[in-house]
Amino acid sequence: GPRGKDRHQATMLAVAADGASRACAALPCGRAHVATSAGRTTFRSHLSTFSSTVCQRRISLRRNTSRLFLRPQASRRCLTVCADEEVDEEEVAMELQMVADEKMSASYENLLDNFTSLRTGKPSPKILDKVQVDYYGAPCALNQLATVTIPDGSTIMVSPFDKSAIGDIEKALLQADLGMTPNSDGNVVRLSVPPLTQERRKEYSKQASKYGEESKVAIRNARRDCIKGIEKLKTLSKDLVKDLTDGVQSTTDSYVAKVDAATKSKQEDIMNV
Repeated sequence: GPRGKDRHQATMLAVAADGASRACAALPCGRAHVATSAGRTTFRSHLSTFSSTVCQRRISLRRNTSRLFLRPQASRRCLTVCADEEVDEEEVAMELQMVADEKMSASYENLLDNFTSLRTGKPSPKILDKVQVDYYGAPCALNQLATVTIPDGSTIMVSPFDKSAIGDIEKALLQADLGMTPNSDGNVVRLSVPPLTQERRKEYSKQASKYGEESKVAIRNARRDCIKGIEKLKTLSKDLVKDLTDGVQSTTDSYVAKVDAATKSKQEDIMNV
């Protein structure tokens, strides 16, 4: 609710303020050192290090003799509660649920992104989204180096921003095993999109199924982590724990159903001649 969000924001502000204080204290000349250019650079470095330490990705819940930590490693949320202070474990459980929902949503979005790399009967610029080009020794996404257009119903055209990279782009397209042979005229690269054979359609359909299974595994792992975290909260009643875990299971079932529907739709699109 609104009160919970206010508490969370207050906690985050306190963590950020504490981080700034520690960063200043770590400097050789204290706060006054920040007034110099070198000092400001050092300060930003300390603060950046502290912030990245605080905001790790993924949830892990652990107790020791003095503190209870909730560390998001797949979320930007951070919460640290001292054991000698009153712990609202119901609020912690809600936080765990929100993080699990974020993980499940991210898995589903990643599935849809993976589907764009699978060809159907029609050419699409998204087919090339996952192509990586070795550009001056560093891997770079093709869509960052060139515009990709569909000039007609059977051609994909790649227009590099840097014409000197056209050889690297052509090589990357060959290595991507897209089932299309790139042809370059020195200015653009064209890919003729052949009709998919039945064998190739079956391969893409199996790949779509694999992507769907991987997404469901990630969603169920998020459910498992969340339920384990809830079960570690000792002050919650059995009825509340059951309600919370049932809620997590309901969310899991919803995302699994969405994955199944998206996978089935993609497979039908691939197999449709």
